[in-house]
Amino acid sequence: MINQKIIEKGKLSIKVDSKVVSHLSIGLYKNFSRAIKELVSNAYDAEATEIKINLDFKSKKLIIKDNGKGMDKIDIENKLLTIGKTTPRTGASIGLGRKRIGQFGVGFLAVFPYCKTIRIVSKKAGEENAIEVIIKVSEYYQDNSWVLNNNIENIDYKICPSLLPKKQGETIVLLENIEDRTITQMKEYEKEGCGSIERFGWLEKTKWELSQYLPLQFPESYKELKDFFYLKNRIPLRVWFDGEELFRNVPEGANNKRSEIIEKGEQKFGNIILKYTILSPFTSIRPQEARGFQIRLNDVGIGLPTDFDVIKLKGRMLGKLNYFTGEIHIVEGLNNDLMLDRDGFYYTEEVSKIYEFFRDKLTKWDHEFQNTAKEDKAIYETLEKLPNQEKIIQDLKSVGIIKFDKTNLRIPKAPIVRKDKKEIVTLSKKISDIASKKGFTIEKKRSIRNIDENPIEIDKEQKKVIIHEEHPSLFEKIRVNNKEFSVKYDQWNITTKIDPICKLDIQKKTVVFNKNHPIFNIALDNTIIMEFVIGFQFIAKEEKISISAMQKIYRLFEKMF
Repeated sequence: MINQKIIEKGKLSIKVDSKVVSHLSIGLYKNFSRAIKELVSNAYDAEATEIKINLDFKSKKLIIKDNGKGMDKIDIENKLLTIGKTTPRTGASIGLGRKRIGQFGVGFLAVFPYCKTIRIVSKKAGEENAIEVIIKVSEYYQDNSWVLNNNIENIDYKICPSLLPKKQGETIVLLENIEDRTITQMKEYEKEGCGSIERFGWLEKTKWELSQYLPLQFPESYKELKDFFYLKNRIPLRVWFDGEELFRNVPEGANNKRSEIIEKGEQKFGNIILKYTILSPFTSIRPQEARGFQIRLNDVGIGLPTDFDVIKLKGRMLGKLNYFTGEIHIVEGLNNDLMLDRDGFYYTEEVSKIYEFFRDKLTKWDHEFQNTAKEDKAIYETLEKLPNQEKIIQDLKSVGIIKFDKTNLRIPKAPIVRKDKKEIVTLSKKISDIASKKGFTIEKKRSIRNIDENPIEIDKEQKKVIIHEEHPSLFEKIRVNNKEFSVKYDQWNITTKIDPICKLDIQKKTVVFNKNHPIFNIALDNTIIMEFVIGFQFIAKEEKISISAMQKIYRLFEKMF
């Protein structure tokens, strides 16, 4: 970037606003990943479109290079080395259709605790020379505390001709002699059970945090999100870390299950305008830090995602809370209410209303998911005995009739006694009812289908479900005396004969039950009742038990249960 001919050299100093020192003393930036984010944010405000980060363990260096407008000596003195200087509030337009991220002028200090030397080489666009600055960090930060004395000129600089074209700007920040404890952390690998970013390896955690906070683009696979939050005329930022391009995090569920947008909208609270999306993979979100809503101001993450203390303040347990994630983009307002560490906002009346709005959203969607889980559970329970249930399940999932995986629903085995019994409903009827609720039209056919053919067909374009009611797999199966029978249901009037309970055809291996018979009102599970009735009919025929005796036994059976 520069040749060896020195045009000017000398000493510079750091100037720190006294009001900033107290904030620094309590640890403004909590980890190295967040500190790197601050340097990238500075490059964004310098109108960089590309930033490349490279880590060299062997030489203990981290290099951050950007193609922003760069700095000259005056910029270095007045912007980089003047800490806490009043600057335009966050949200001021800066070019490239962007709004300023930085506001408090303290971000540059974030990396001081992690290295021994900071070398900055920068060339301002439109100039021919570049400036190199070397900061010996130990003179400002030692023994985990700050030593910030104003106007001590101990920072070496030199100005040399640049090898770059005159119109091009560039800044390179080198963190040299990274602390051994930090290097040790960097070399940590992913731990077992990665439900939290705290169990990620350092590199993966850093990439995740940068992708979470920075104003990056959504991946192409989430084009709907990209289009919804699109900012007209804004030139996007692209960031590479060790050659890998980073994109905005879109949390997924267990087993890499893709998140779906379940709601999106725009809302106004006084002078504040925001856009939001709510997503879910219909299973627990990984990592757990991604659960809740990520608030963004000027497209930059403010703190980690939050659930706005919904359980504590709503006073009820939300069983599906870990299934929700989302983004809240502040389009207008809140620039003056941002806290110094940029992890949250001061609690104004408008902020209070925003938080309450999203607590209500989480409560509403938790209720919706609880009902959806019950519907899915009913289908799984009915499909459980079918030979080709996996194929049917995948088809129903593909169009959103089934949302939850079976493993998330904790389906118990059918109890012998069920006091909450409902009307007998066939599989065809259950699927029809739930598909209708989800906006599908139902077409039922009675054509005979081969067992290898699909009993349910999905027409995605017309949002239609075709059910072949006579398909063998849609009939319940029941096994008695080592014989399997297909079960159907009908209804007819009760007479004095024993056959009103069922019509058994041993040759065709079918049994038709009268679902209106009072025996199905007793507390026993219906499967137990049907097995008893069929088994008893076998015994009655073999032992030639009279109809009157059978009636007495059935009445006794009903009274007992």
